[in-house]
Amino acid sequence: MIASQQDLRASHGAGRAVFRQAVRILEERGVAYMRRGPGGGLVVAEPNPDFVGRSLSILVESLTRDIQQLGVLPYALETHLFLHGAPRLGPEACERIRGLIHRLDRMAEAQFQAVGGHRLLHQAIRTASREPAVLLANRTASEFASDIMPYSINVSVESERGEAWRITREAAEALIAGDTPTLFDCRRRMLAMFHARWPTWNETDHDPGSPPKTVDPGRPEFNRAGNQAERLTREILREIRSKGWRAGERIGSGAELMARYGASTTILRQAVRMLEEHSAVEFIRGRKGGLYVATPNRARTIAQAAAFLARSAPAPADIHAFLTQLILEGLNQARAARLAGGRKQPQARETIAFGDFCTFAATQCANPMVELFVEILLPFGVQQSQAATQPGAVLDAFTAGDLATRRRLFLTAAWKAGGSEAR
Repeated sequence: MIASQQDLRASHGAGRAVFRQAVRILEERGVAYMRRGPGGGLVVAEPNPDFVGRSLSILVESLTRDIQQLGVLPYALETHLFLHGAPRLGPEACERIRGLIHRLDRMAEAQFQAVGGHRLLHQAIRTASREPAVLLANRTASEFASDIMPYSINVSVESERGEAWRITREAAEALIAGDTPTLFDCRRRMLAMFHARWPTWNETDHDPGSPPKTVDPGRPEFNRAGNQAERLTREILREIRSKGWRAGERIGSGAELMARYGASTTILRQAVRMLEEHSAVEFIRGRKGGLYVATPNRARTIAQAAAFLARSAPAPADIHAFLTQLILEGLNQARAARLAGGRKQPQARETIAFGDFCTFAATQCANPMVELFVEILLPFGVQQSQAATQPGAVLDAFTAGDLATRRRLFLTAAWKAGGSEAR
């Protein structure tokens, strides 16, 4: 408990309206919440990755026009879970997942659709380990997936009990059993299904000029005011991305936006406020005003992510394992790309510390997602001085575009930094 409403208003000289607005902002950011009733007041909240995950998703979306680059995070996330998290799951975590499966299986079709049953189980699988870095990465990946996936995919995957549900259910059982080969096979089958269905799913969404959907008669859960505002934020971001608008470009006036999206004044205001909270847009008043594209604040977003991790007190070994997997996936995506000219290179010295190796490898991946999360996670992992390797060998592998040697050098350094010797 921080203090009662009466004490906080008195100590800060705040009126009721200002106080309510401040509390709303704190609640949206997952910092604190109001406890009602006798003895109530403003209470510190448990660390929550939702707000900063949304900011991270908007930031990385603004840094790349290549959607394929964003896939490195969920891929690294799941590989880390399969290899590092699944073997360590306790009975309680396994029972929570199995209990969720049973509840979803018993739901009527309409209820399953309304709660987004498939999405709920998929999220439970990804976050079963409860590692703070994994929770943050998953929230980020989920947010940008909702932004970049066609609306038809989001609706289909969340509501159907067909092939996608069967695969996710099988993956949940494999996670409980610690069956790593089956987990990887389930992911392979899910990706194959997505690739096969993408043309059909994308048909109604491929045209950047297609009418946005903020209300869907077939999905009543999307029609509540708060959800309409959230849908509108994603449609605005979709238009910014599809039309290639840059910071400072005008999206439209209030009247133009309401007509374009079929949104009320209240819904539009809510959506704009949500996007302004993440520095994605700026609304300028006046005759030539309107909604403009803004530049997300990278430094502030990284600081918010670091604050979440600091409050969550992650285990350095878990951070180290996830960081290692993220860079390995980034190297896989970069494949045989040669040393990127003009990018930071290891200094000419006898050894390169593991932290410097991580930073160098991240820049060579040329993937904003990898670079961003390495910058966030590195301070919470192992000490840089715990391992070193030869910079000459590193440069040779990157100059030659030798993916196998890059991975082996990095793995060797990662094992040493984690307290293990390469065999």
